[in-house]
Amino acid sequence: MKKLVTGIVLSLVSPALAAAAGGNLYAAANGGFDKNLAGWTEPITGEVRHDPAAGEPAPGALAASAPSGSFSVAGPCVAVAPSTAYAASVRVRPVAGTIYVCGLSSFEHSDAACERDLSPFVAMARPLDDGWQTVTATGDTAATTRSVRLLLNCSGEPGFAVRFDDVVLAGP
Repeated sequence: MKKLVTGIVLSLVSPALAAAAGGNLYAAANGGFDKNLAGWTEPITGEVRHDPAAGEPAPGALAASAPSGSFSVAGPCVAVAPSTAYAASVRVRPVAGTIYVCGLSSFEHSDAACERDLSPFVAMARPLDDGWQTVTATGDTAATTRSVRLLLNCSGEPGFAVRFDDVVLAGP
C-alpha cells in the first residue's frame, strides 16, 4: 500500500528550482496563471477568477474565494511515470478573512485521463502567514499510476480570499 505523505513542510526551495530538478509538469497545464485560468475554472467548492495583477514573481494568479468557508479546485490531468518520486508545490497568499489552512492534494490514477482513482497521492496543508509562501508535498507514484490531478484547497471562516500561483509537479 502506498504511503500518503502528510505534515507540515517548510520549504525554502522556489518553484523555479523545483521545476529545474525535473521539469514542471504543470508548466504546460497553466500552473503559472500568467494569462488566464485555462484548465482551472471548475471549482469543487468556492469561486475562482483570474487576477492578472497578483502573482510572484510574475503577474497572474488564481484568485480564490470561499463564501461557505471551503475552497477546492482541481487542475488539469497530467501524465506521470509509475513508481517515481515527485514533488508538488504551490505558492499561496492570504488576501482577506480568516483562513485556517491552505495547500494542495492529489489522487493518482491508473489511466491517462484521471478517471480511475487508485489512492491518495500527496496532501499538504498549513496555516498561512502574511505574504506569499510555498506549500510543498512529496510522494512516490504507485506501479500502476499513469496520471495525476492536483487540487488546490483551503478552509477558513466563510468569505475568505486567497491567491494561488506557480503550481509545480516536478519529477526526475
